[in-house]
Amino acid sequence: MKILFITQKADKNDPVLGFMHAWFESLSARFDALHLLVLKAGERTLPDNVTVHCMAPGNENRRFVKFLNFVRVVSALVLRRRVDAVFAHMCPIYAVLAAPFCRLRGVPLLMWITHSSDTPMLRIAHRLVDKVITASDASCALSGAKVVVTGHGIDMDLFSPAPAPANPAEVRILSVGRVTPIKDYTTIIRAADILARERGLRGFSVSIVGACYSESDNKHKEELEAEIRKAGLDGIVRFEGPTTHDKMPDWYRRSQVFVSACHTRAMDKAVLEAMGCGVPVTTCIESYKPLLDQSAPGLYFEKGDERSLADALERLLAAGPEGRAELGLVQRRLAASRHSFHALMDRLAHEINKSIYDKRSSSPRTRWLVAHTRGKDILDIGFAAASFPFLHYFIKDANPDSTVTGCDLFHDKIKRCANVTGVAGDACSLPFRDSAFDCVVFAEIYEHLLEPVPALREIARALRPGGQLLFSTPSPYEPLRWVRGWLLARKPWDAASRSRYLVDDSHIQFPDPVSLFNMLDILGFEVIEAQTLKHRIPGLSKIWRKAQALDIPFFPFTRLGSSLCLRAVKR
Repeated sequence: MKILFITQKADKNDPVLGFMHAWFESLSARFDALHLLVLKAGERTLPDNVTVHCMAPGNENRRFVKFLNFVRVVSALVLRRRVDAVFAHMCPIYAVLAAPFCRLRGVPLLMWITHSSDTPMLRIAHRLVDKVITASDASCALSGAKVVVTGHGIDMDLFSPAPAPANPAEVRILSVGRVTPIKDYTTIIRAADILARERGLRGFSVSIVGACYSESDNKHKEELEAEIRKAGLDGIVRFEGPTTHDKMPDWYRRSQVFVSACHTRAMDKAVLEAMGCGVPVTTCIESYKPLLDQSAPGLYFEKGDERSLADALERLLAAGPEGRAELGLVQRRLAASRHSFHALMDRLAHEINKSIYDKRSSSPRTRWLVAHTRGKDILDIGFAAASFPFLHYFIKDANPDSTVTGCDLFHDKIKRCANVTGVAGDACSLPFRDSAFDCVVFAEIYEHLLEPVPALREIARALRPGGQLLFSTPSPYEPLRWVRGWLLARKPWDAASRSRYLVDDSHIQFPDPVSLFNMLDILGFEVIEAQTLKHRIPGLSKIWRKAQALDIPFFPFTRLGSSLCLRAVKR
């Protein structure tokens, strides 16, 4: 499979999105190729099968330029079928902009969202995508059949515990996240004030690790610092500034308590990272309440309630090093069982593959080929040429009592296909005896052959008398192909081969139907059915259906389909 992944940044040193670098590495191992379309590209060390495309190269910040680069990359990859699926990460606008191209080419579009805000753009994206993937029910304002809950993905090998000091000089309370009002650091500061002044507790400090990304963030930080000075907490509460994702485990391991006062329904990923490092957590995020109640009572506090938070922190401070270490391991086990990084990557790959599988199975060409494939012995030529042999599996499922054999030129691709009987061989010299098959499927291969006649002659040899040839190839008359040919063509015009419309570089030719029928007749076939399957231009659907009903050979509108399909019987 080849995937287009659209996100904001590809930079392993980014303090917010640096964790995505691990996503890219993991997904690249699960797919043949991964195309990344990002706003900004920074430092990265990615495998060779990952290609990075940038919407804003250099210091370019104009929205119009970003939009043009977005359209250029998506149209080139999707319209030319260089990717099998598109995955939009976090930003609904990416899904909305990519949707028209995906609809035109029948490419599945998935969106990842972990934000509880309900916006008009999110609603529009929800209508346009095939699936919405989220970490938890509370992480998404949407509901319905399209929404898939996967859990967060925390790398429990990276975020792992370290031996805790027996008697630390002070207990560090850590909070992580962007310095913005929604994180509610005000409540944390006021809870620290209650512990220090009202309850007389000593030997603890509060570290806030996070960046300011806007002028309003800087202003909010100044207000928080003023409150710290007013409460006399200068030596207790400190802003540590931003850090990179790979350094976050050290921050967690050097801390004894983690607190998140974020005002959101969605799961704060930093909470799970702290749990992974064995640091006991207290939070006001409702999604974590069941997990906290399983580990120990009294660790959940109400949003904006500094006294409730002070009570939870006091319990953790009073537990001592051994009590906190034991509680941290309990929370780690609970987090690992539900939010493992490798489990998330497996689930994402599964959902992407399933979306592609469902989309391919619903295509008119696939349905037509599977419906007409019958016989005791069936040969599928070129079955592994695609990155995943969808059609071959559909044929096997539809013919459970038949022997279905695949033949492909590429031995390495055959080895990647599970549960298939595959033979390496050239279509122009099939490695099978004469009259070995009742049915031969020759789908989307003709257009890749420089000399198709030897292949058709070999098929005639391998078929039994009365055996059936099922043939499909892209139709040269599809209107969308004309549009793409003029917009995207990189080849000179050649009327004989219609090379302007051969948008895919691997396509060598399109057949003329009359010439193809004459060729098959000479080779000993009788064509019993030929049609072009439904095109993707909605406005022409009614005309197409009426033209098909007339059953007039080569009536102009019957040529407008996206695929030319025919059935022929060997005489």
